[in-house]
Amino acid sequence: MSTHILQKSLVAVFFCLFAWGCQENPKDKEKVVKRERAVDLLKEEEKIVWMATTGMIADALENLGEKFSRVHTMMGPGIDPHLYKPTPADLSRLEEAHFFCHNGMNLEGKLGKILEDSWGYRRTYAIIAGLNYNDLIPASDFEGSHDPHIWFDLRLWSKAVDSLSQVLGNLYPRLYNEIQGNSQRYRSKLEVEHEWAVRLLGEIPKEKRVLVTAHDAFRYFGRAYDVEVKALQGISTVSEYGIRDVSDLVNFLVDNKIPAIFPETSISDKALKAVVEGCRKKGWEVKLGNTLYGDALGEKDSPEGTLIGAFRHNVISIYEALSGETYQEEQT
Repeated sequence: MSTHILQKSLVAVFFCLFAWGCQENPKDKEKVVKRERAVDLLKEEEKIVWMATTGMIADALENLGEKFSRVHTMMGPGIDPHLYKPTPADLSRLEEAHFFCHNGMNLEGKLGKILEDSWGYRRTYAIIAGLNYNDLIPASDFEGSHDPHIWFDLRLWSKAVDSLSQVLGNLYPRLYNEIQGNSQRYRSKLEVEHEWAVRLLGEIPKEKRVLVTAHDAFRYFGRAYDVEVKALQGISTVSEYGIRDVSDLVNFLVDNKIPAIFPETSISDKALKAVVEGCRKKGWEVKLGNTLYGDALGEKDSPEGTLIGAFRHNVISIYEALSGETYQEEQT
């Protein structure tokens, strides 16, 4: 090796070491635990960094690691996970994350290659792995696969969160009891909301208890709360719908006198407006109901920015549109 090349190499090594040293001494008051360090050596002023693909998973992680974690969310409000492509900022945040949780079952279709790589020593977990095969609904769009939209069956989500809490508790033994306590409180809240939804939606006459949405993200919801579910698109927004799909849905709505259909925050409502117009031409007025939260939650600081808040918004919107009644809080 020539002297010139050797000198350049030494300079490069020096700057790498200098940069590493700077990273190890952040000036921030709240320090972040480096991935290379054992997290069980966590100090009071340090926080573990966790990362989630969707707002629903981030909500679970925030509840489980309430005081000792910082959670980054890859896909924010109104983002369609089926079509999402990771940004440079996402990849940068992944570099500091101790733990990365995704949904699984091809919900985050464009992230397949990254998820396959597993980031070496990073901890990666699919929340759907906490469920049994019999818990899952087969996917009509993709042979041999299953529907990934598990979060609006609150009992099923609670089961997945319980498994997630065990995974995290085993990763961080010193924090095991705190994580399990947080899990119990979160799952107790989910149970209360589940029972509330069963009672409220049960007040809708059976023949009107039909949820029609832009894409098929509510089958677990329908199974849990005894609601028939129809959708224009399949479980993935990658799948296309055609004129025949619109026509079939129009005929179903007219024949069954369904009063409302529902757009979703992460999908354009253009196709559903065409369905409304098609019904009108056949003499049936169908209403475009409140926009539902399907594959994404609401804004971070709003009630709908949490899973329970988004769930309550959906249930009340469905109840009012299909029953024709105004929701009163004392009904709970």
